[in-house]
Amino acid sequence: MPESDDFLHLPASVIARMEADAQSLIRREAEAWLVEQCRETLESSGEWTLDYSSPTAYEASCKPHRKRWSETIGEWTFDSPFNPLLEPCFETKDTLARWLRIDLADGLQGRAILARPKNATHPLPWSSPSTAWGAARNGSSASMT
Repeated sequence: MPESDDFLHLPASVIARMEADAQSLIRREAEAWLVEQCRETLESSGEWTLDYSSPTAYEASCKPHRKRWSETIGEWTFDSPFNPLLEPCFETKDTLARWLRIDLADGLQGRAILARPKNATHPLPWSSPSTAWGAARNGSSASMT
């Protein structure tokens, strides 16, 4: 692992590898979580009974299973406690960066890099490209120290 002082001066190929490694980890964790959700749904629903007597009967017998499957892979609610975990990422004389992990569900975590000017004396906005994180859930907040 590169020294934190060298992080901003790494070759593009090393930074690309680090980004790819992080993306791979996030993808594998999300996939493992989704597979487990599907397994639990399939086990709890029992065997699918299908009517093969005609194409129309088969289509009709698939309808409740399609509905259940749609509900399974549709929208999820994440009700995990907000327990942010900050881990070192890099630090320079001007910048402080931490890995931020939050639990989304049992076995699924959200990850981001949170970076800020090291000597900031006022509150800074906290956002990600896709969603604003400015308000803490359940009155909790993460402190970047």
